[in-house]
Amino acid sequence: MLTPSDQLRALCSGLSDPAPLLTLAGGMTGADWDRLIALANAHLVTPALHANLRERQDLGSIPEEPRAFLQAVYELNAARNRDIRAQLGEIASAARSAGIAILLVKGGADVLVTPDERLGARIMSDVDVLVRPDDLPRVRQMLGDLGYRKVSTEDDPRTDGNYARESAAAPIDLHVSLLFEDELLPATDLWRNSEALTSYGGLRRPAAKDRLLHFLLHHALHHHGHAEASLSVRALNDLATMMRDSRNEIDWCEVETFADEWR
Repeated sequence: MLTPSDQLRALCSGLSDPAPLLTLAGGMTGADWDRLIALANAHLVTPALHANLRERQDLGSIPEEPRAFLQAVYELNAARNRDIRAQLGEIASAARSAGIAILLVKGGADVLVTPDERLGARIMSDVDVLVRPDDLPRVRQMLGDLGYRKVSTEDDPRTDGNYARESAAAPIDLHVSLLFEDELLPATDLWRNSEALTSYGGLRRPAAKDRLLHFLLHHALHHHGHAEASLSVRALNDLATMMRDSRNEIDWCEVETFADEWR
């Protein structure tokens, strides 16, 4: 039986270089696989595990029952992410017609540019969008015209709340800033450095360096990673994916300067 630390190592291996996981696989019991998948579920990386093993052509080394479960979760999430793409396409069209710029952040910044063969790898709970404060009344009206209704209001100056529609795949979390500590990553800088998503007029996403910094700050502050000295497997996997896809777009000297300045 795998120890908890072996389970964690096996999961991280499955998300990167699967060789250690495959070495263990021959001696793993059904209960070991159940615990490993339960750990992947808890960290929201089950579809990412399937995607990495499939890309490396290692799924055949996994027993039939866990392999079928991984595939089912991946396909369900891919279908949902396709629906989110369509949802964002509709919002892009409305924003373009209204002359409104919308900045997608976190998963929403990636789902429109992720290759189809990896579309199901990342689980999204909602779609985070940033709008300029002066545009907020028009964005509310635009979402209302599309059938969205505000379903939550938080005591949080960063967000106007969640907007949902019965037929929509995900709610929209409408932001006017991203961090309580706005001086760490000012919204004005995000807008200035952002890039247009050319196939989705009206929608933009942060520059690669800003996506990296927001990811690190969001985990450290919003998810209490700094205060609790914790880091989730999902966060590590998101960081690895970002490093793989955007490494050459990031000025690492600027990142190091930022880290030194803010400790």
